[in-house]
Amino acid sequence: MNKFIYLIKAAAHRGPLSPVQMQNYLQHWLSWVKTLKGSHTIIFNEPLEPPAMQISGRHKLISDAVRADGEDTIIGIFVIKTRNMDSAIEIAKGCPIFEIDGGIEVKMIRNIKVLSDK
Repeated sequence: MNKFIYLIKAAAHRGPLSPVQMQNYLQHWLSWVKTLKGSHTIIFNEPLEPPAMQISGRHKLISDAVRADGEDTIIGIFVIKTRNMDSAIEIAKGCPIFEIDGGIEVKMIRNIKVLSDK
């Protein structure tokens, strides 16, 4: 099995959800996560708190890691295990983030074997 990370991304221009819509949306999240846990696919998942900061370049410039519209892009992360990228993509398609026009960046986690000092 390979490990993959899902970077859950907010929608660029979504309006607020009504209380009923929010309740349904959160229920879909709970159901999806429960399904992943039940299939032993999920290794780790956490929502992320704003604000995000970005450090970049040789001079280590620090800036807000937000889009032009003022929202953080990455709002959560998941680490899952599955056979290959195609399988990881199929699993990601079930994520409720798409209900509010968000997205997921899927990346395979490289397996690096560390050499022993022995």
